[in-house]
Parts: sequence; structure tokens; C-alpha cells
Amino acid sequence: MLPKGVLISKLGTNWMEYAYRRRSDYEARGLVYTVQTTTNLVSNDWNASGVVDAGSGPIVAGLDSVTNRVSTEGLPEQFMRLRVEEYGDSSRMRGFDQGDRNEEY
Repeated sequence: MLPKGVLISKLGTNWMEYAYRRRSDYEARGLVYTVQTTTNLVSNDWNASGVVDAGSGPIVAGLDSVTNRVSTEGLPEQFMRLRVEEYGDSSRMRGFDQGDRNEEY
């Protein structure tokens, strides 16, 4: 399962949902998964404001499917990405983005 975005309508609100796979042992491995949004790819101004956890559940042993959503009300375009960071020791942090695969939904 690759990260996937879809548009949905729930309780009168339009949402953009983003689903991705997360390791079941992410906390023990020191991993932090953060879904971020922006309305402008040029500004590179990403944040997690307004992102709602819509649920998660196991896919197979060791992997969970996680769904997050963000309201699209009043926003003509919006982009989402997944940032994964590893905290190995307290003096450094390594991370990568699945945001290189930005798609407009």
C-alpha cells in the first residue's frame, strides 16, 4: 500500500484523507510519523495544524494502516505529505519526507 489521498464528505464537511503504512513498533524504534499540509508548494511552509487522526488498524504483522484527514473548506488547493523522523540519540534527528510524491487532490 503506497500512501494514498482521497476526497470525502462527512457530516457536511469536505475532507482530504491521507492513508499510509506505519510500523507497529514505531515507538520502540524511536520513529515519529507526522502528516503535514500546505496550500503553497513554493513557500515550503508545511505544518500539522488542522490534521485530524481518522483511525488506524493492523494490515499485516508489523504494519498498521493509518488515516489522517484535513478539512478542505475554503481552500481551493491543498497538499499533504508524510514526514518520518528517527530519534537515535538526543543530539541528532534524521528524517525523510514522502512529500517528494506530493499530489494535488
